[in-house]
Amino acid sequence: MAFETFQGGHSNYLKHRIEEKVLPFFTSNLVFQDRGAKQR
Repeated sequence: MAFETFQGGHSNYLKHRIEEKVLPFFTSNLVFQDRGAKQR
């Protein structure tokens, strides 16, 4: 987990932060299972 500060308000560079920080974080930390897959 990481903590990062940036200059600006809550909405400054929002698109950039979502694309560069949020989506890569979710991609590397969330695992989705196929609904048809058998659970162990």
